[in-house]
Amino acid sequence: MGTDALTEVAEYVALQKQLLLSLAPSAEFDSQGDAYLTSLARTGDVVVGTDSWSYKLHGAGVLFQHGATGRQVDVHRHLARPDLFDAWRLRTYFGSLGGRGVKLVEHAIGSKGQPLDKAIELLLQRWLAAGKITEEEGSYRLTS
Repeated sequence: MGTDALTEVAEYVALQKQLLLSLAPSAEFDSQGDAYLTSLARTGDVVVGTDSWSYKLHGAGVLFQHGATGRQVDVHRHLARPDLFDAWRLRTYFGSLGGRGVKLVEHAIGSKGQPLDKAIELLLQRWLAAGKITEEEGSYRLTS
């Protein structure tokens, strides 16, 4: 049930952590949490591995976008907890993967044609019931 999508979420969580840590040294990130955003430029670029990502601060969060692929990681809350994700983050990420992202979610829920946000909500509930994720602070975390 949704192993490919679950693997993609695990890769997303790892990427999300790398992107957030690229904005601030780990010690600053750990001590200040979301507050470190106030010291950053509203827009900029970061490098993770060999990939360049642009970022844009918004509200209480930050949107990262990979220039070459259009892939997006939008962290709108819990910036100090990069292990967490929610339906909004996954909707943004899987949506930015285009047809591949939609197919991963559709395959995981075993049905086609649902709006992506509804399909992701269903997927999260299935993973929660199966013990693949846990709920924490109004978001989700992968189980070990």
